[in-house]
Amino acid sequence: MTVFLHITVTWTLLLTSTAAFTAPFSATPFARTRLHAAIMEAPVRTPETSDRVQQVRERFQQAAADAAAAKGCSLDTGDEWWRTPAANDQYRDIDSDAPLRVIVAGGGVAGLVTAAACHSKGMQVAIFEQASQYAPYGGPIQIQSNALRALERINPKVYEEIRAAGTVTADRVSGLKIGYKKGVFAGLGKQYEKGDWLVRFDTLKPALQAGLPATVVVDRPVIQQILLNHGIPEGTVRIKSRIASYEELGEGKGIKVCFLAPVFQYPTSS
Repeated sequence: MTVFLHITVTWTLLLTSTAAFTAPFSATPFARTRLHAAIMEAPVRTPETSDRVQQVRERFQQAAADAAAAKGCSLDTGDEWWRTPAANDQYRDIDSDAPLRVIVAGGGVAGLVTAAACHSKGMQVAIFEQASQYAPYGGPIQIQSNALRALERINPKVYEEIRAAGTVTADRVSGLKIGYKKGVFAGLGKQYEKGDWLVRFDTLKPALQAGLPATVVVDRPVIQQILLNHGIPEGTVRIKSRIASYEELGEGKGIKVCFLAPVFQYPTSS
């Protein structure tokens, strides 16, 4: 099924899931304030006990179950705001009663963060995600100190939940290891054995010096559910929906978006 969406706004953004939010913290007054106020203490590690391991597993399992149930997502009902054009085709004032409308293509981690950032600024957001659920694929994601600070600026609750769910890794040895034995050709380069360090770097001291939180690692489904639960309003993500094309209608007139829904149906077991 093909549905045309006519969205008329003063400025309309079409954001893809490859978008990312970063901030040059060292160049801002906010960062300098945090730097001067920072307490230079290393994070206290939670002991890796059997209870701690079980807690992490249960957190992942709950997030996976929520994802399978499409918690926080919705199917189309036919009366969504993005189906109706704005009152006129001219420029209009943007305020709380008539917010900027934003369409996000793709509901992965980057798309969810993009939507959370727009929502935090008072924008009206809809995410179109072609999958029918957030499958628990992929491994844990390392969230560096500057990314954590960016999340805090976007949504303090999301930041708190991410830090609470994360395992601090900044106080461990960080770097890149080689995964195979690398010989020397014609006497050039260096011989490496599998598991040798290619490079090591410090992720803790620079963070503490800049007044930033320590790097953490969080399972992907957990990050997604935190963003769904705390970063955007319920039902912002429209599952089984894929943007096929869009057309710019002219300056100040917004865009017309064509999307396909449903994209596919999973076969039911007999």
